[in-house]
Amino acid sequence: MSGCSLKGNASETIFQYKDSYIGDTSAVAGIIKQLRSNEQFEKLSLETKNKPYGMVVDYKESRSMSEKNMEETALYNAAFIFALIKNANWITFDFEIQKYTITKEKLEKWYGKPLGKISGEKELKSIYNQKGVKGFFEN
Repeated sequence: MSGCSLKGNASETIFQYKDSYIGDTSAVAGIIKQLRSNEQFEKLSLETKNKPYGMVVDYKESRSMSEKNMEETALYNAAFIFALIKNANWITFDFEIQKYTITKEKLEKWYGKPLGKISGEKELKSIYNQKGVKGFFEN
């Protein structure tokens, strides 16, 4: 029997979902299950009836998270989702007590690079780490 675990080395294969589409629920869920705070992931709502396409990602038991942790999680996860899902244009992260909506356009301006051109996890993490979170949510 062979299979993939969502723990351990699974993050090394997150780019297997590169060029997915927002309508592919299993790909979107597979990405989210490998991102930050995945243990608190509760529900995914895909908005695909009208453009621009987007999604709402709900987290449970997130009340104990600090504002900084929520912002870092939202920005980090958004970077991966936008890099991997071709037609995702916006994401709302709902942490019970705080919601963050991030658009692909704003995040690409923040990073100064089209996220769809990023080819690997190492490159994406490097861009995220260089730019950080400070200031993104203030605009």
